[in-house]
Amino acid sequence: MAWNTKSFELLSRHVSAYLGGVKEKSCSFQGMEWKYLDAGSGEVVLCLHGLGSSKVQWRAFMASLAKHYRVVSPDVPVFSLRLDIPETEHTKRNIANWITAFMGAIGEREFHIVGHGSGGGAASYLAHALSDSVKTLAWFNPPDMEAVRKGENVAWERVKAGFDTVEQAEAHLNSLFYDPPQFPEIVKRFYMKKIMDAVNRGEIVPLIDKAVDSLPLLMAQLRELRQETLLVDADHDVLSSRAWVCELDALIPNCTLVTIERCGQRSLTEKPDQLAEIYLNFLKTRGS
Repeated sequence: MAWNTKSFELLSRHVSAYLGGVKEKSCSFQGMEWKYLDAGSGEVVLCLHGLGSSKVQWRAFMASLAKHYRVVSPDVPVFSLRLDIPETEHTKRNIANWITAFMGAIGEREFHIVGHGSGGGAASYLAHALSDSVKTLAWFNPPDMEAVRKGENVAWERVKAGFDTVEQAEAHLNSLFYDPPQFPEIVKRFYMKKIMDAVNRGEIVPLIDKAVDSLPLLMAQLRELRQETLLVDADHDVLSSRAWVCELDALIPNCTLVTIERCGQRSLTEKPDQLAEIYLNFLKTRGS
């Protein structure tokens, strides 16, 4: 397999995060042990991944922030697809309660929060519910849930239909990038199989439907946010749309919108340094 320069750069960026100050730790609450990534010190930034992803996607971003902040990223139950909250219904309130318990378990009561994709919806809910604890909110690549509700987004409809082959799953994954990186075949196929299994077991569609059903509540809460908020979209995000992001920008008080060019939905992989720079500037200038 031929590797291009960009693929090497992306791989090196993630390897550096693994070998650097981003460490995997664990904490206990609700009768279970939960793993999370931890880096740096100072004010706390909580990073929440979206549906079908994991804490690992934040490594490079966390490494860039660790000189200035303590950055933590847990595997969020339900969103990670391999973790569940025992004997608990999958609702935003219960996920928010789990995140609150997690932050208490690591000894933090006040924090900034940033979510990627559908994780931004959970972050927004938490910012609204815990307005005295959440200092700022950032949402990267907000998915266009209104288009999902109408059945108008091709990429979301592809996920809801499921994948019959690894090749179909791979084509969908590639569509999430502006310039799809080349990963080792064994790594790529393991990831594709994981996503295929989750979709075909029927775990994905109910979660998408719940997000659509809760859209009116989300929009109402966004109008009431007290925190300064950062929205970051990408110009080639197939799961979102410019109209949707502009609607959110107009809806949220004290909102700043930044667009990353030549980038897809997987911005944390394609543009981690640029995202970190945008986010650090937002935190530095908030309130100015």
